[in-house]
Amino acid sequence: MRLLLPRSIRSFFFSALIVLGFAFNPALSPNAHALGGVSRACFPVGANESITVDWWYNNYWMYTFSDHYTYGTFQHTLQDGWTYGWRSRAGHFFEYWASPYVVGYHYNWTPTSGTVFMGYSNAWDCNLANWGG
Repeated sequence: MRLLLPRSIRSFFFSALIVLGFAFNPALSPNAHALGGVSRACFPVGANESITVDWWYNNYWMYTFSDHYTYGTFQHTLQDGWTYGWRSRAGHFFEYWASPYVVGYHYNWTPTSGTVFMGYSNAWDCNLANWGG
């Protein structure tokens, strides 16, 4: 059995779907970039790193620092330097410290805003829920 709705209601729902589609589609948003930062301290694979990334693969000037700790004791800082691209990574693999903890510092630069501190990221595990956007 087919449900027939009056034309005005169908038109309203169709218009609402179009508006919502534009409102929630990040590619059509004026702020279409997805620039952010993420860290992980992944003991099983020895990956301790912080990454500043644009998940839409847009290029930016980015800088990333990554402080590494074990049992709450500072070990060292890694940094990537200014990188123009869709990601900046400060980290390394094969660092099998027990009880790792990583703090990332994420920056970007634009000609209009200059150097902008985007924020911190931290992790004491593989942080898989935050990878990919």
